[in-house]
Amino acid sequence: MTTQVFADPGSGAIFYIPETGRPDPTPYWNGFLLIGAATTRMEIIHHENAPNSKFIVFYGENDETLAIQMPEPVHINGTPKEEVLLGLRTVLPEEEISDLMTQLSEGMRRVEASDFTDHSNN
Repeated sequence: MTTQVFADPGSGAIFYIPETGRPDPTPYWNGFLLIGAATTRMEIIHHENAPNSKFIVFYGENDETLAIQMPEPVHINGTPKEEVLLGLRTVLPEEEISDLMTQLSEGMRRVEASDFTDHSNN
């Protein structure tokens, strides 16, 4: 039962699946299938002060947020992008945004430091 974040480095897009309280789907792509089946409405949003930073929000029954496709929210050095923060504030509570930014900033710093590089010959 964790928040899931998927990155597409080629497009600079992030797919964010908030904590659901249910067990994580295994394999991971089952989460995408579950969101597709449960989505009752999709909305493209942006903050008025950041019109070029668009988000696709997937809603389920009772308007619960199932997932958000967003632009990469942190710079390569791990600092948050203000235009993405503005857009996230239209959808998520501040505490959730802070947690997400902490996770993504740390992940970006680790990628930049090559912490995920496999140095084995296998």
